[in-house]
Amino acid sequence: MNIAIQRRDNLIRNRIFLNPFFWFALVWSFVLIIHTFHFSKAYPETSDKMRIFLFAIIGLSIVCAIFFQKLILKKLKRVNIAPKPYWALIIVPYLILAFECIYSKSVPLLSALTHQTTYLDFGVPIISGFMYSFCIFVSILCSIQFVYVDRHKWINFLALLLSYGRFVIVYSRGGLVLCVFITAIIFFSKKRLKLKHYLLMVILIILFSLGFNILGNIRMGYGPFDSSYLMEVAQFDKKYAGLSNFSWILTYVDTPLGNLLYNERYIHLVKDSNGLISQLIPSVISEIIFPKYDPDLYLAIPNLTVSSMFAGGFKYFGYMGMFIIFIETAAIIFIACALCKGNSFALFGSAALCSVLYATSFFDNMFYVSGNSFALIYLIILSLVLGRHKYDKLKYEIKNVFLIAGNV
Repeated sequence: MNIAIQRRDNLIRNRIFLNPFFWFALVWSFVLIIHTFHFSKAYPETSDKMRIFLFAIIGLSIVCAIFFQKLILKKLKRVNIAPKPYWALIIVPYLILAFECIYSKSVPLLSALTHQTTYLDFGVPIISGFMYSFCIFVSILCSIQFVYVDRHKWINFLALLLSYGRFVIVYSRGGLVLCVFITAIIFFSKKRLKLKHYLLMVILIILFSLGFNILGNIRMGYGPFDSSYLMEVAQFDKKYAGLSNFSWILTYVDTPLGNLLYNERYIHLVKDSNGLISQLIPSVISEIIFPKYDPDLYLAIPNLTVSSMFAGGFKYFGYMGMFIIFIETAAIIFIACALCKGNSFALFGSAALCSVLYATSFFDNMFYVSGNSFALIYLIILSLVLGRHKYDKLKYEIKNVFLIAGNV
């Protein structure tokens, strides 16, 4: 019996990794700590008002994490999914990609490698945006199959790589990073964490940061370990020169909060209810209804443009706008995951996706970007239309355990 259960090892051992509010509290606490070191001289120190606000939403996020764990994740003990890849879902995006390449007369990856900029104009209106969110959905599906299905490991691994492949070809670094992060969260949700796993996470973070730095330097035309360009542009404090090989990641973590603080100190913001509303709906809709409004803030350093998920709310309604943005995204998470509760795969996928979107909220409003948030819609539709998957039924589960045990 034990061997049979191990073969069907779909237990979720660390549901905390699937709690978006846990990630929000963890990441924003880290961002707040990083900014206290004042790596860049361009950004003001954290004001008392901003500090109070961040402490408040971090505390509120911890409360939300407790409720999310009890109301949403408590009964999610296993994730059940078909053992083999859904090849049609993987192949169709590549067929459409071929059409997009013919339509645009370019291949984005090749354009980037040959130092052309035409890849930015790649794609077919509406279709390309749809495919971005659809491929995130497919990547979630393939990630769960690879991690939680013990059989067909190599086939599922190939399917996972193919789910990443389209993002590589269209040179969508953001989409690729997002999907890799989702896979990582799904992987660690299955593990009973020991000291070696925590060490592995630390090593992976260090290697990712170093690799991110090397790629950034090369992209700017400098040597792999020559960060002089960024150090100058970001006004990196020379007393931290010993951290130059991690300067890119430190700058990316520090910049969003730095830009918020820069606008708080130097820019007079005017309250505009239409502007705030424009930041509460997906970008693809907002750009049509409110074409004059965007979340862009004034920048301390023109090359460093990100300003966190709170940028649009702060721009049009100050601290109240930021709080409304937080409440809206929290509501989206609870509602989306509640609608997926009827299907373990859909709930697992939506929780994993929301966790990554909230973990990266320090960088940008990932829910406002339509390509990200629309992936949730596919998961909701899957749960509502298909209902409880046959693998979710306890009777089926018990029957198969005994069948496997009988064959051992």
